[in-house]
Amino acid sequence: MKLRALLLASFLLATSAPSYAQPSAEAKQLAQEVLDLTASESLAQSVRQLMTPTLQNLQKQVSGQKLNSKQQEILQRHMTEFTDDMMGADFLGKVKASMLDAYATVYTLDELRGIRDFYRSPAGIAFAQKAPQVISQSAPMMQSLMPPMMERIRARSARIIEELKAAE
Repeated sequence: MKLRALLLASFLLATSAPSYAQPSAEAKQLAQEVLDLTASESLAQSVRQLMTPTLQNLQKQVSGQKLNSKQQEILQRHMTEFTDDMMGADFLGKVKASMLDAYATVYTLDELRGIRDFYRSPAGIAFAQKAPQVISQSAPMMQSLMPPMMERIRARSARIIEELKAAE
Protein backbone atom coordinates (compact mmCIF):
# COMPACT_ATOMS: atom_id res chain seq x y z
CA MET A 1 0.00 0.00 0.00
CA LYS A 2 2.81 2.43 0.91
CA LEU A 3 4.64 1.59 -2.32
CA ARG A 4 1.49 2.23 -4.35
CA ALA A 5 0.98 5.62 -2.63
CA LEU A 6 4.63 6.52 -3.21
CA LEU A 7 4.40 5.60 -6.90
CA LEU A 8 1.18 7.59 -7.27
CA ALA A 9 2.73 10.63 -5.57
CA SER A 10 5.83 10.36 -7.77
CA PHE A 11 3.67 10.13 -10.89
CA LEU A 12 1.59 13.15 -9.87
CA LEU A 13 4.68 15.23 -9.16
CA ALA A 14 6.29 14.26 -12.43
CA THR A 15 3.21 15.01 -14.52
CA SER A 16 2.02 18.15 -12.73
CA ALA A 17 5.28 20.12 -12.76
CA PRO A 18 5.69 22.12 -15.93
CA SER A 19 8.35 20.69 -18.15
CA TYR A 20 9.89 23.02 -20.68
CA ALA A 21 12.05 21.46 -23.33
CA GLN A 22 15.03 23.43 -24.48
CA PRO A 23 14.02 25.28 -27.62
CA SER A 24 15.86 24.42 -30.79
CA ALA A 25 18.42 26.74 -32.35
CA GLU A 26 15.95 27.43 -35.15
CA ALA A 27 13.23 28.37 -32.66
CA LYS A 28 15.61 30.75 -30.90
CA GLN A 29 16.66 32.26 -34.24
CA LEU A 30 13.03 32.81 -35.27
CA ALA A 31 12.17 34.22 -31.85
CA GLN A 32 15.07 36.66 -32.14
CA GLU A 33 13.83 37.75 -35.57
CA VAL A 34 10.34 38.32 -34.20
CA LEU A 35 11.67 40.40 -31.31
CA ASP A 36 13.83 42.43 -33.68
CA LEU A 37 10.95 42.99 -36.10
CA THR A 38 8.53 44.10 -33.41
CA ALA A 39 10.70 47.14 -32.72
CA SER A 40 10.80 46.21 -29.05
CA GLU A 41 13.74 48.57 -28.44
CA SER A 42 11.92 51.67 -29.70
CA LEU A 43 8.77 50.56 -27.93
CA ALA A 44 10.69 50.30 -24.66
CA GLN A 45 12.09 53.79 -25.21
CA SER A 46 8.59 55.17 -25.81
CA VAL A 47 7.31 53.54 -22.64
CA ARG A 48 10.27 54.97 -20.73
CA GLN A 49 9.64 58.50 -22.05
CA LEU A 50 5.98 58.32 -21.07
CA MET A 51 6.62 56.65 -17.74
CA THR A 52 8.35 59.47 -15.88
CA PRO A 53 5.69 62.18 -16.27
CA THR A 54 2.94 59.61 -15.79
CA LEU A 55 4.43 58.46 -12.51
CA GLN A 56 4.98 62.04 -11.39
CA ASN A 57 1.38 62.99 -12.11
CA LEU A 58 0.12 59.86 -10.44
CA GLN A 59 2.20 60.57 -7.35
CA LYS A 60 0.88 64.13 -7.15
CA GLN A 61 -2.73 63.05 -7.66
CA VAL A 62 -2.57 60.17 -5.21
CA SER A 63 -0.81 62.09 -2.47
CA GLY A 64 -3.17 65.02 -2.84
CA GLN A 65 -0.36 67.32 -1.78
CA LYS A 66 1.06 70.33 -3.50
CA LEU A 67 4.78 69.91 -3.82
CA ASN A 68 7.25 72.74 -3.42
CA SER A 69 10.15 73.05 -5.87
CA LYS A 70 12.56 71.09 -3.65
CA GLN A 71 10.04 68.26 -3.28
CA GLN A 72 9.43 68.29 -7.03
CA GLU A 73 13.18 67.94 -7.64
CA ILE A 74 13.36 65.02 -5.20
CA LEU A 75 10.37 63.36 -6.81
CA GLN A 76 11.84 63.91 -10.28
CA ARG A 77 15.14 62.34 -9.20
CA HIS A 78 13.45 59.30 -7.69
CA MET A 79 11.19 58.83 -10.69
CA THR A 80 14.17 59.07 -13.03
CA GLU A 81 16.06 56.50 -10.94
CA PHE A 82 13.00 54.26 -10.93
CA THR A 83 12.55 54.41 -14.69
CA ASP A 84 16.29 53.93 -15.21
CA ASP A 85 16.11 50.77 -13.10
CA MET A 86 13.01 49.50 -14.87
CA MET A 87 14.04 50.49 -18.36
CA GLY A 88 17.83 50.28 -18.09
CA ALA A 89 19.91 48.19 -20.46
CA ASP A 90 20.68 45.52 -17.86
CA PHE A 91 17.06 44.95 -16.89
CA LEU A 92 15.76 45.18 -20.46
CA GLY A 93 18.46 42.75 -21.58
CA LYS A 94 17.23 40.22 -19.03
CA VAL A 95 13.62 40.83 -20.05
CA LYS A 96 14.51 40.38 -23.72
CA ALA A 97 16.42 37.14 -23.01
CA SER A 98 13.45 35.85 -21.03
CA MET A 99 11.02 36.81 -23.80
CA LEU A 100 13.23 35.18 -26.41
CA ASP A 101 13.23 31.91 -24.47
CA ALA A 102 9.47 32.16 -23.88
CA TYR A 103 8.73 32.81 -27.57
CA ALA A 104 11.02 29.97 -28.63
CA THR A 105 9.40 27.60 -26.14
CA VAL A 106 5.72 28.54 -26.39
CA TYR A 107 5.32 29.02 -30.13
CA THR A 108 5.81 26.29 -32.68
CA LEU A 109 8.26 26.80 -35.53
CA ASP A 110 5.33 27.32 -37.92
CA GLU A 111 3.78 29.92 -35.61
CA LEU A 112 7.09 31.76 -35.25
CA ARG A 113 7.49 31.78 -39.03
CA GLY A 114 3.95 33.17 -39.41
CA ILE A 115 4.56 35.87 -36.81
CA ARG A 116 7.86 36.77 -38.44
CA ASP A 117 6.22 36.91 -41.86
CA PHE A 118 3.46 39.17 -40.54
CA TYR A 119 5.98 41.61 -39.08
CA ARG A 120 7.82 41.64 -42.42
CA SER A 121 4.59 42.52 -44.26
CA PRO A 122 3.53 46.15 -44.82
CA ALA A 123 0.80 45.80 -42.18
CA GLY A 124 3.24 44.26 -39.68
CA ILE A 125 5.84 46.95 -40.32
CA ALA A 126 3.20 49.65 -39.80
CA PHE A 127 1.98 47.90 -36.64
CA ALA A 128 5.47 47.82 -35.14
CA GLN A 129 6.38 51.34 -36.22
CA LYS A 130 3.17 52.90 -34.96
CA ALA A 131 3.06 51.08 -31.60
CA PRO A 132 4.88 53.96 -29.85
CA GLN A 133 2.26 56.39 -31.20
CA VAL A 134 -0.52 54.15 -29.86
CA ILE A 135 1.13 54.16 -26.44
CA SER A 136 1.59 57.92 -26.58
CA GLN A 137 -2.04 58.57 -27.53
CA SER A 138 -3.43 56.16 -24.94
CA ALA A 139 -1.21 57.43 -22.10
CA PRO A 140 -3.49 60.32 -21.01
CA MET A 141 -6.48 57.99 -20.76
CA MET A 142 -4.41 55.45 -18.79
CA GLN A 143 -3.19 58.27 -16.55
CA SER A 144 -6.75 59.32 -15.79
CA LEU A 145 -7.65 55.76 -14.76
CA MET A 146 -4.89 55.44 -12.18
CA PRO A 147 -5.96 57.88 -9.41
CA PRO A 148 -9.44 56.33 -8.98
CA MET A 149 -7.85 52.86 -9.03
CA MET A 150 -5.29 53.89 -6.42
CA GLU A 151 -8.09 55.31 -4.26
CA ARG A 152 -9.99 52.00 -4.48
CA ILE A 153 -6.81 50.11 -3.57
CA ARG A 154 -6.24 52.44 -0.62
CA ALA A 155 -9.85 51.98 0.59
CA ARG A 156 -9.64 48.21 0.23
CA SER A 157 -6.34 48.15 2.09
CA ALA A 158 -7.89 50.13 4.95
CA ARG A 159 -10.84 47.69 5.10
CA ILE A 160 -8.48 44.70 5.13
CA ILE A 161 -6.45 46.21 7.96
CA GLU A 162 -9.64 46.84 9.93
CA GLU A 163 -10.85 43.28 9.37
CA LEU A 164 -7.48 41.82 10.36
CA LYS A 165 -7.42 43.90 13.56
CA ALA A 166 -10.98 42.83 14.39
CA ALA A 167 -10.04 39.18 13.90
CA GLU A 168 -7.22 39.30 16.49
